[in-house]
Amino acid sequence: MPITKEEFNKYQRERRQRIKAEKEEVDRYVNEFSLQDEVGERYKSEVLSYKDLRDLFLAVKNESEDLSEYKLKKTKKVVVNPSRTVLFGKKQNFQEWLDLRDRARKDLFWLATAVLGKFFTEFTHREMFNQFVQKNFDGCFPKDYTLQHVHRAIDKQVRVDENGEETKDMLLLFPRGFHKSTADGVDCVQWLLNVPDIRILILTGEFKLAAAFMKEIKEYFNLPVSADPKPIHLLFPEYVLTGLDGSSMQPMECPARKHSQKEASLWVNSIDANLSGWHCDLKKGDDVVTDNNCNSPDAREKLKEKFDGTDNLLDEWGFSDNIGTRYWTDDWYSKRVRPDDLEDLVPIKYFCKACWTVKPEYQEVPLKQLEEHMVILTFPEKATFKSLRKKLLKNERQFRNQQLNEPTDSSEDSGFKIAFTEDALRAHLYPLTAAPKIGDIFLAWDWAPSSGKYSDYSCGVVARVVIEPQPNLADGTPVPAISKLVILDIIFDKWKPSELAFQIIMLNKKWNPKQAIIEKSNGAELLQMELQRQALRYATTLNIYWKPLDIKADAKRNRIKGLETLLNTDRLWFVAGSWTDEMMRQLLRYTGERKNRGRKDDIPDAMSFLPFFLPSTIQNEETKLMMEAQEKLAAQKRSYERIFGGQQMTRTELVDVPQIPTDPRSKFGIPGLRYN
Repeated sequence: MPITKEEFNKYQRERRQRIKAEKEEVDRYVNEFSLQDEVGERYKSEVLSYKDLRDLFLAVKNESEDLSEYKLKKTKKVVVNPSRTVLFGKKQNFQEWLDLRDRARKDLFWLATAVLGKFFTEFTHREMFNQFVQKNFDGCFPKDYTLQHVHRAIDKQVRVDENGEETKDMLLLFPRGFHKSTADGVDCVQWLLNVPDIRILILTGEFKLAAAFMKEIKEYFNLPVSADPKPIHLLFPEYVLTGLDGSSMQPMECPARKHSQKEASLWVNSIDANLSGWHCDLKKGDDVVTDNNCNSPDAREKLKEKFDGTDNLLDEWGFSDNIGTRYWTDDWYSKRVRPDDLEDLVPIKYFCKACWTVKPEYQEVPLKQLEEHMVILTFPEKATFKSLRKKLLKNERQFRNQQLNEPTDSSEDSGFKIAFTEDALRAHLYPLTAAPKIGDIFLAWDWAPSSGKYSDYSCGVVARVVIEPQPNLADGTPVPAISKLVILDIIFDKWKPSELAFQIIMLNKKWNPKQAIIEKSNGAELLQMELQRQALRYATTLNIYWKPLDIKADAKRNRIKGLETLLNTDRLWFVAGSWTDEMMRQLLRYTGERKNRGRKDDIPDAMSFLPFFLPSTIQNEETKLMMEAQEKLAAQKRSYERIFGGQQMTRTELVDVPQIPTDPRSKFGIPGLRYN
């Protein structure tokens, strides 16, 4: 039924009165803060003045805006009026609306769930969201702010690593399918809400994934003409995208941006693209490492060089977030957390989560024998034990990498794995004053023939062999004594040949070992000559067993595996010293992989020779010859002392021992260790 003219006029009068009353109410609030606007201060983290915010809240600009722009774009006008729309179950007043905007800028989890309507759970995802920069831009944007203000505001944000050191880098490893990339996209939204002039670059391993990122983030701000506004549109009307701006795959231009810049507000690309010439304030690497671009050592090295090069795109005040899952023990994620060169070790916010946590009482249960009651699921609402176990049984290596974030190379599929843990290493540390004082001291060296920039370190390790008698059994049966290695001292550096010989002499004088062991690799004869010369100069007796180079496959890996076994049986201990951190770093980093390109393992390598000095009831031929050489040198020393009245002997003995197969009962070539 059509309305009369009088009814229409009455409706218009009431509408004008309602709008006037709303404006007066907001104006009263704004007038209270007129002084702040005059001096350029803003409400908390707001970029806009109070008056501009009032116009947004009342949709003043939308109602009075010239329609020519919309006619030119052939796009219908979209009006968002927060003051007249129900938001979170009620009509919010101006103060409440401002506070909700501020919360969205600071509470990332609330922005994701309440504002954007994404499915995240407190138990599974709150900790993950806390790894991103916890933003606070209060007071950062004065009136007529410049790009320099923007850069300082970004630089002002604080993120710290687990040691409390400030860092702009973050590495987040979360299981495949647990919404980590969606969370990363929400973080991009929050950065835009805080800093409309920011430049965000998202890099992925494949362009299709990058394009999906762009579409997802634009979709948050896009508001079709016929659609009802969502909470994000009602809270931030100045960010609303319409038409092609909100649906195309072109880089995103933030409508709230104040300053014109060469780079877009947000753009995406794959790691394979040409990226030179661009700059950003926030660099996101999301699933940059894929199964295609890291399927060989050369591919992984190439990817590392390419991805490391993207650091040049990030301006010095900017932040870098990298999100993904593991593929290999030497993929980019591993290189970033534990670089080959210690000089590259810089603070990083690191967070790694598996699809489940094994309960303490079931830690020793093999992976495939785990049952549901033995684990705590990380995301039970989506990844049930049944679905996860199905993936495990289908492909264990892929499950370890993608669900447990436990990198496993193909060489480890046979079950061989070296895995020192920090807890186990620290449990076997004690101060020098508490170290055993009885037992023979031995010395082992892993040496490098040069001291160039890219050469290995030379390393000397001193250990005491401790024999601990064991009580007889109840029936009187004697129990063999237990032999242990106690690491007393470690030195390492890049030395020239003459400097290396000097270090060997000085370490020998300091500890007076019963015997030293050095592998007879290329150049050993020259080192021996230099040792003889310096031993004479410093009047030092050297008792060195020159061990023949073991050319069998995985010889070093097998020796270091023996160290892991000694540690797990409480037969390897360490005295705390200045070298402790570096020793732990190298042991924790060592995996036993064949393609161990550039990774420092000098300390584990040197240490792995020391078990040769452990007493053994199972002697192989090489050990017997080593002991014979030791006795021969001792006899020569006694002869020198008898003839020259105690003068120090100053020659080293070079004993060539033929390659003899290792005793089959000692799997890893270490006397005294037996593996079933």
